[in-house]
Amino acid sequence: MRRMFLLVRLMLRSFGSEFSGEDDASGQAARRRRRRKIASRILFAFLALYMLAISTAMTFLLFDILEPVGLTALLPGLAVGAGTAMVFLFGIFYVMSVYFFSSDIERLLPLPILPHEIVGAKFLTTLVYEYLFLVFLVGPVFTIYGIRGGQPVQYYLYALVVFAFLPFVPLAMASLLVMVLMRVAPAARNKDRFNLFAGILVMVLALGFNLGIQGLVSREGSALALLLEGTAASIARITAGVFPGSSLAAAAIASPTGFAALGNLLLFLLIAFAAFGVVLLAGTTLYLRSVVAVSSASTSRRRMGAEELGRRTVSGSAMTTYLLKDLKILVRTPIFFMNNVLMNFLWPFFLLLPLFGASGDPDLESLMAILKDGIFTGDMPFVPLALAIAFAFFLFVAGTNGIAETCISREGRNVYIMKYIPMSYSRQVWSKVGAGVLLSVLGALVGVVFFVVVLAPPAWFVLLLLLLVPGAVLVPNTTGVLFDLYWPKVRWDNEQKAVKQNMNVLYGMAVSLLLAGGAIALVTSLSPGLFVTVLVLTLVPLGLSAAAAVVVTRLAPRLLRDLVP
Repeated sequence: MRRMFLLVRLMLRSFGSEFSGEDDASGQAARRRRRRKIASRILFAFLALYMLAISTAMTFLLFDILEPVGLTALLPGLAVGAGTAMVFLFGIFYVMSVYFFSSDIERLLPLPILPHEIVGAKFLTTLVYEYLFLVFLVGPVFTIYGIRGGQPVQYYLYALVVFAFLPFVPLAMASLLVMVLMRVAPAARNKDRFNLFAGILVMVLALGFNLGIQGLVSREGSALALLLEGTAASIARITAGVFPGSSLAAAAIASPTGFAALGNLLLFLLIAFAAFGVVLLAGTTLYLRSVVAVSSASTSRRRMGAEELGRRTVSGSAMTTYLLKDLKILVRTPIFFMNNVLMNFLWPFFLLLPLFGASGDPDLESLMAILKDGIFTGDMPFVPLALAIAFAFFLFVAGTNGIAETCISREGRNVYIMKYIPMSYSRQVWSKVGAGVLLSVLGALVGVVFFVVVLAPPAWFVLLLLLLVPGAVLVPNTTGVLFDLYWPKVRWDNEQKAVKQNMNVLYGMAVSLLLAGGAIALVTSLSPGLFVTVLVLTLVPLGLSAAAAVVVTRLAPRLLRDLVP
């Protein structure tokens, strides 16, 4: 056990050092590391508080709805059911990365460490990642239910125990499922294909969860209470059958008094420890064979004829070829595709989806009427504000895809190849930025199409929207690449760390949000006319983009020349 916990400590320290960006090998590494650590902690604290505030507000809303009808005891069951399902779904994705495709596998297997110790350490490491989600999903429910429900002291002890051991069973089931798949299913051994399908599945389920929450909030209090009563019962039946012990955990904290609650809690702990024991046993009997099967997986090859070879190697513009290369990497790499490409088209869907349900919501119907009558009939004071909001939306879509902010980081340790390509550093960088601009434009145009379908604006307003797109797209990309030139994250062992654990994405997002807020604040505070608003929202971003382009062109050769992979 001692070696197992030592491995967990080493794995978590490796994760922390990668996330904080401790990969700078320049002479000013110490100062840069300290600054980035401080900035990282501030941003993480802000995001954590933001997510916690949203979860807490939703829990208060549900408690207020259920309290008048005496159904507050449903909340622990809902939280336990949602928590176990989330741990299982995300667990499949994390188990694939931590157990089989992390860089420490080749180092751990030759060491005098038993297989069950390796699997146990990886299980506990993955468990820490799952706790980061449960804190925001389950934590507020347990806390608010205890405080507002006036629960006794032993409730908090029971809730803490349930929270600590809740992910054991679903994560154990996810671990066993992935081990079996990697052992017997050759198709699952393709990391990219598996991660792509798993990630899209999780994203679809998350979208469905978001739509379900919107549907719940739109219902009246009494109808929602009855619906939640049936939902909680259904979740309890499903989780009891799929994830053993979850119904016992919910019962223990819903009614924490008496020997029955203590008995439920002890049975829940017994099942959790048994699940962990099964995972350790699988480490001895199944894990090593699964890892060997992954390492021995082969790829298919085919002979290419002279004509096809000629078509594939046709010469063309160097920048176009380089841009297409980056686009192919973005599309074919699952992590890059989901975080950098797919989000360009999902953000318009997320932000504009509520407008599709306007027919059933009187507030949205009133908003639609104001938009159509106040803007499109020529009432000029509303038009500048609408354009500022549209400009902020385009900025948000382009600033959150992270393509320009990770264009150097995505190269990883292969970044040294940029030093040998017969193409200037500036042209290479602008080819990478071009990929971000192209995808950002497509995302903005998707938003325009949604807007046209929902509100049917006149042609002159659509033309004004299209005039805003170039500046709103160029600013985030030309400024975002500066962060990755100064602080590239090229020392990573899996693609997630290049984009999901890269602070440059948050820096670029912050710049876009500041500019978006500034545009709206300018219009609302100064109330400029339509002509001035269009002039400012089109020319000022283009001027900022031109200034950033000059800086990038001058700095890129020196920064890339000094970059050590």
